[in-house]
Amino acid sequence: MPSFGRLQAALASATNELTLAAANINFDFTLVRYEVPKEFEPLGSALSQTRKENAEGGTAHITARRLGVLFEGIIRPTPALVKSYGTRVSEIAQAVQQKSPPEVQESIFAAHAGADGTSIWAAATSSATALHVQLLACMLARLWSASEATSIWVELIKERRKQIEGQWNDDEPLRFATVSAAAQADISRASLAEWDASVRSWLRTADRFNQERQDKLMLLLDKVDLPISHDTVYSSVIAAWKSAVETMESLVKGMPQAVNEGSCLLALSAWHLYPDITIEGSDTQFSDPLVQSGGFLTLGLARPRDGDTSGVFWSLSLAHLNFYGRPVSRKARLDSESRKISFDQFTQAVYGALLGHWNMTGPLAEYPSRVFVAMKKTIERQASAEFPAVVGKRPRVPSFAINILSRLGAAYIDAQPFPDDIIHKLFALGNRRASKFIPSTGLRPFLGIGDVGDLLSKLKGPMERVALLRRITSSSVYDPDAYIIRYFDDDRPSFLATGETRYCGFASAQARRSPDGLSSTHGQWVPRSFIDKYKYPGDIVTEMDPSDSRSLALPGKAITMTASGPNGEVVLQDFHFVCGLEHSAAIFMQQRATTGGRTIVNEITMPAIRTLSIEDIEWCLESDFCAPDKLLEIFYTDPSPSNLTLGALSMAHKFYQTLPDASVSIRSLESPLYQAKWAKPILVSNGGMDAYYRQEDEWSLSNSLSCVAYLEGGFDLEPKSLERTFALAFEESIYFSMKA
Repeated sequence: MPSFGRLQAALASATNELTLAAANINFDFTLVRYEVPKEFEPLGSALSQTRKENAEGGTAHITARRLGVLFEGIIRPTPALVKSYGTRVSEIAQAVQQKSPPEVQESIFAAHAGADGTSIWAAATSSATALHVQLLACMLARLWSASEATSIWVELIKERRKQIEGQWNDDEPLRFATVSAAAQADISRASLAEWDASVRSWLRTADRFNQERQDKLMLLLDKVDLPISHDTVYSSVIAAWKSAVETMESLVKGMPQAVNEGSCLLALSAWHLYPDITIEGSDTQFSDPLVQSGGFLTLGLARPRDGDTSGVFWSLSLAHLNFYGRPVSRKARLDSESRKISFDQFTQAVYGALLGHWNMTGPLAEYPSRVFVAMKKTIERQASAEFPAVVGKRPRVPSFAINILSRLGAAYIDAQPFPDDIIHKLFALGNRRASKFIPSTGLRPFLGIGDVGDLLSKLKGPMERVALLRRITSSSVYDPDAYIIRYFDDDRPSFLATGETRYCGFASAQARRSPDGLSSTHGQWVPRSFIDKYKYPGDIVTEMDPSDSRSLALPGKAITMTASGPNGEVVLQDFHFVCGLEHSAAIFMQQRATTGGRTIVNEITMPAIRTLSIEDIEWCLESDFCAPDKLLEIFYTDPSPSNLTLGALSMAHKFYQTLPDASVSIRSLESPLYQAKWAKPILVSNGGMDAYYRQEDEWSLSNSLSCVAYLEGGFDLEPKSLERTFALAFEESIYFSMKA
């Protein structure tokens, strides 16, 4: 610490007007009050009594006042910036106060209700310079972690005191308050950490209030690669601070500015003032009423460097990060992935991870999105009419997987005409985290529907299955006589109880042209029981002998049937399984025909049937061919990683839908969601999503607190350890149950 003995001795004899306390440089900064700019007055009215008292006469005020006088003279007055900043923080604080429920205002947490504007009000009641220092605190808190920001403050104070001592030694004129602040003991780390914590709390609140503008600003970060000067900590921070304040003063006054370094962009994100911005000739309009017309910012582009992503970056060597040891090099970056996101945005990132897990990225991502939208519609159309008892209330629960997926799919489709929409960044974010967030267990098809048989098992009945198989064969190149469809009245397994008999029917795979060549018709060969039960519009139906229907229903990969040749001779035809479900509906291909002891082998040695496509799934959904109860089984019976992830997301959604202002850390995408302690016991140990829906009404407060601790703070807490906990505080938020 610099020696101020000469300074103190000189002050002691300098003037008779100084009191003994002042002579000993023991000035009480709580005695000094500054007239608050009128734009900040609504902020003071919106603060809780406890926060206001701390800001006006407590430790927060002392810290703000000391920092203000210590750094006085570095920044020129900026009346326009102070006015705009005061107006913005006041409107945020008032809006938060209005949204605060009366129950919170009357609870034991009333002292912590509303926006934490303690640091701002402390600065506003201290000095104009203190407000500038608070703006710097916002810049540091936006980019650096709490420990890093505190260490930067320690170094700034140390170097500023050295600078003041040098000015004193050189007999430069100094204000008494500045000398007093420099000569007193260091501002404790605890006080600086408290100051920084209040600033961070404010930033998170202001981000939520300005989410749309913040999202738009963060998108611009992906288009730039702007550094902040890499000199010593003191010179770098002071230069960035001065540049940001002076540039913003000009902008809010309506004067256009052009910059090619990152401090101003960092300031915009931290001060929540939004001039119109031009990058590479492309204009982004914010239309902020607090920035006068003409105040637009032109950003230059630094050349991207190997290994760097886009954004604003700042590298510093922090001498006071650790109590002992050498300085530690740190690099911070402000980009679209360096902040917390809302829960809705988190679900969009999860959707991106699911698409990556299914290998449905890029142009392919549109297909599953359309499927989810169609699936939701077909379930809604049929749930109330045909399957009310089976489907139950699940399709109407907002947190159910298909409802979440359909909303995300619709959002993806709607965003396609807008490539700069934030949703694309969130999908890409999740896609990059897919391998960590949803572990791969080998190649898994989309929704577990990898082939024709998987989709057939989701259809209502035999007519729908025949229609799907005909659709598949209609686009395949083959001899019309080479294929035939065998189907059953139900899709029971091929093994039967003793004495039970099954009957089958047959359908043409491709329509045959009439003799006049003007029309084409399908044919079906079915027993009387089928004719009485089903309708065959447009098909020519031939009744089968029950014994033939029964004998041809025997399980196996091959079917041998008889037919009449062109001359009336008996022809034995061998058909072999190609695709589908043997016990439900399947396509068989003729391999050979035997007549008069002569065997004719079909030249088609390999099936020419195409594979199942996403369009086939979508077609079945739009045609209402799928049974809603079987569709819902996709999400809660298969314990695949994707389904378990959807299950955990559904659980979190149910909790977070009551917390519209809560946020989620992007770090939550770094590990499987369903492995978290609040989700794993239900999803993995107790039978998957089906178990969750059986227990959904038993979702406890301890599970809720464990969930929010995991998603917002990255703490994986055992719910049982929270059973006697009634509230959870993290950063600027307090979570507690409002139930009696």
